[in-house]
Amino acid sequence: MASEASGDPRCPHCGALLKPAEIATLQARMPRKARGRPKGGSSPSRRETIRAHELMTPLHDALLAGELSRASLIEVMNRVAAELQLQPRAGALSFALDRSKKEGLVSSPKWGVWGLTDAGRACSMSPQLARSITDKWDLIEYNLRRAKRATKTEGKGSPR
Repeated sequence: MASEASGDPRCPHCGALLKPAEIATLQARMPRKARGRPKGGSSPSRRETIRAHELMTPLHDALLAGELSRASLIEVMNRVAAELQLQPRAGALSFALDRSKKEGLVSSPKWGVWGLTDAGRACSMSPQLARSITDKWDLIEYNLRRAKRATKTEGKGSPR
């Protein structure tokens, strides 16, 4: 039983040693949720990546100079993530811009270009304000999803 102690992969039915190609075939047949994350090479946790509210103040400061392209904003995100020792995440940039746009602080006059509105230029973005904006819009969107889900389930159980 030395192979069990060493962790060699075995067939659950007959106990035969499995080759790497056989393991890959079995994993491909598994449902996605059953596969789990690979050990060691797993994706970073949410806290290891930058979040939208952490980007809003530096993005606001960068946009005070004028309109910027998405590529320039990605450079800002990468710089901020490096300063905070976090990994950059494109989703965080999109969320930060989306929340700022919903609040009326930024606009996109043309595709891929972002700039501050008059309200955005008048606003002094602090980390606390950024957090309150993201929390506010997260709650609004959560409530909208719940309401939409509730209307879907109301019609399912009723007889016609």
